[in-house]
Amino acid sequence: QLLLAKTEERVKIFRKIFDTDKYKLLQDRLALEARALDQNCARLRASVRQYAGMVMPPEGAEPLSPGELSEGLQEYMEKDSAVLRDLTGKIAGLDARAAELSALVERAGQRSQLEERLKEYRLSEGRGAELLVNAAAVLARREEEAPARQSLADRAAALEAMKPRYAELEALRRTRTQEENRLLTLNRDAERLEQDLSQARLEQERSAAALEEGKDLPVLLAANRQRQGELIRRQGELEELRKQSDAHGEICRKLKKAQKDYSAAAAAADRTMETAQGLYRAYLDAQAGILAKDLTDGVPCPVCGSLSHPAPAVLAERAPTQEMVDAAQVDADAARKKAASASAAAGRLEGLRIQQAQALTDACRNLLDCDLEEAAIRLPSAQLEVDRALRETEQEGAALQRRESRRKALEDAAPALERKLRELTEGREENIRRVTALQARLQALSEQAEAAAGALPYPTEGALLTEIAAVNEQRRRMEQELNAARENHREVERKLEALRGRIEAVETSLAQSEPVDAAGAEGELTQVNGQLAQLRSQHTAASVRLSTNRQVFDGITAAEGELAALEQRLRWLEPLAKTANGGVSGKERLMLETFVQTTYFDRIIACANTRLLRMTDGQYELIRHTEAADGRKLTGLELDVVDHYNGSVRSVRTLSGGESFKASLSLALGLSEMIQRQAGGIRFDTMFVDEGFGSLDEDSLRTAMDTLTSLSGTDRLVGIISHVGELKERIERQIVVTKTREGYSSAQIVLDS
Repeated sequence: QLLLAKTEERVKIFRKIFDTDKYKLLQDRLALEARALDQNCARLRASVRQYAGMVMPPEGAEPLSPGELSEGLQEYMEKDSAVLRDLTGKIAGLDARAAELSALVERAGQRSQLEERLKEYRLSEGRGAELLVNAAAVLARREEEAPARQSLADRAAALEAMKPRYAELEALRRTRTQEENRLLTLNRDAERLEQDLSQARLEQERSAAALEEGKDLPVLLAANRQRQGELIRRQGELEELRKQSDAHGEICRKLKKAQKDYSAAAAAADRTMETAQGLYRAYLDAQAGILAKDLTDGVPCPVCGSLSHPAPAVLAERAPTQEMVDAAQVDADAARKKAASASAAAGRLEGLRIQQAQALTDACRNLLDCDLEEAAIRLPSAQLEVDRALRETEQEGAALQRRESRRKALEDAAPALERKLRELTEGREENIRRVTALQARLQALSEQAEAAAGALPYPTEGALLTEIAAVNEQRRRMEQELNAARENHREVERKLEALRGRIEAVETSLAQSEPVDAAGAEGELTQVNGQLAQLRSQHTAASVRLSTNRQVFDGITAAEGELAALEQRLRWLEPLAKTANGGVSGKERLMLETFVQTTYFDRIIACANTRLLRMTDGQYELIRHTEAADGRKLTGLELDVVDHYNGSVRSVRTLSGGESFKASLSLALGLSEMIQRQAGGIRFDTMFVDEGFGSLDEDSLRTAMDTLTSLSGTDRLVGIISHVGELKERIERQIVVTKTREGYSSAQIVLDS
């Protein structure tokens, strides 16, 4: 895959291996910021154009060109400010004159209103005098009706004395009505009893039929409960399998994180160890300078014993101290312990994952008859099927239980239904006896009421009360008319006196006010108001222009200032973004991340060529291709091969199968060495080569095996997976896998000395 991959694919591979994401992030951030700056600049230019379209020139002024906006707007605002000051002074003078004229017009209107009011008051005075004479005549007539009012009072008292006799008649009639209502109630009770009796007999027949139909319900209920139990047990087993699967997934995620933590801790341990070793070497290198800084002439040197020191060593400016060396060593020891702890944690999680996977596989086979991979697909559908079957069984059981409850209820209600039939029959006979007795009592009450009604002047007490009310109403109306005549006479007198007082007050006000030329004042006021309206309209227009132009000026000033700053930043950021993203016109499309990866790739190729040259007897050597056939594609990580036999350079895709195998193996070995150097402390102790040997001739096969054998040495394991028979003779330790006729495979370990 690494041999034949294109630049885009190798970029993704190297990004994971050599952690070049930060360069990709820098590329993307530069491109994103450049695009954002360009968009903001375009937005600000559009904003300036929009503001320019909002400019309002004063009357008679010429429109401004884009280059004259700032200076022209200032001139516009100064001109409108002067216009506003002039208009404000004129408006103030006209406002004062309008107030004086309004006061004159108001006084003229008030005097005219007083004159009209005086005319109305004098007419009302004459009408009031006539009303007073009429009110006095009406009052005299009402006072002469006193004997008639007394006669009506005497007749009402006589009629009141007859009320007790009507009360006795009404009591007889009420008693008769009550007994008639009782008779109606008894008749309705008789009808209800007949209906209840028929309904009870019908219920008894239906109950007997239902009891006969539900004899098999207990057996059906027992079978339903058994089915529910089986489904619930199956449901629990599937849910437990789901939980085990989730737990296994969680362990796998934790294991992945633990492995990543170990890699990070191991890398950190290597870095701290390298730092500690560097400090220690620097400390040793500086020892000569440390001893020389305290030398004094006449005092023996602690190294050579000389009393003179013509050329003492000079202490480096940044030489590490013993404390710095010790601290770095402590950090390195702590980092190694942390890496060891992370490795142990990852090992524990790996053991737990294997244990869980075995248990989960067994459960999948028992419950779903499938392996662990297929269980993820089958388990949800199996749970849904069990849930559906359980719901249907529960619904069926609920329906059977309701039928059983109704059957038991019918059995329990049978004795009560028998009692109800007897009670209804007895009630019907008792009702017939009561009806007969009540009919005889009603006949006697009717005869008594007819005799009492014949001895009274009015047929009912209501008629008597109506007559009493009519007499009292006539007397009350006559008394109200008398009181109304008295009140009307007093009210007419009061109003007439009040009217004469208002006439006197109006005459006094007219005597105190002076005449005014209303027509002249109103004409001048109309003229002044017209002038004011014209000036205020001009003032409003100038004020709107000034406010709008001030806002436009502020907006343009702010937008142009922000635009200048953004354009300055864009001028250097845009070329930088294009360079980092391989977008410079006329240049190859080599991005920053790819440029960094080419360094690693060159080292990988150098390591790979040491093996490839040996396996191909010096014929082939890999080189990095730096020119792209299509300027639109990414470049920098393409591979070519040099054929030293004929001096040609061609694509690795032109290699034969055996040659591709050698190149791929060499590249894999070079990649492993590069990763070990880059990661620091991480070693590839084991490597497996799967197939590919069948494409090699005898000499190439021998060369490849020699290369792999030299790799194994004493501290590395190389495993070969192949069907090639020649390899069996050359490899001593083997795991031989044989397929059986039963459909599975068997493995046998072979150790030949």
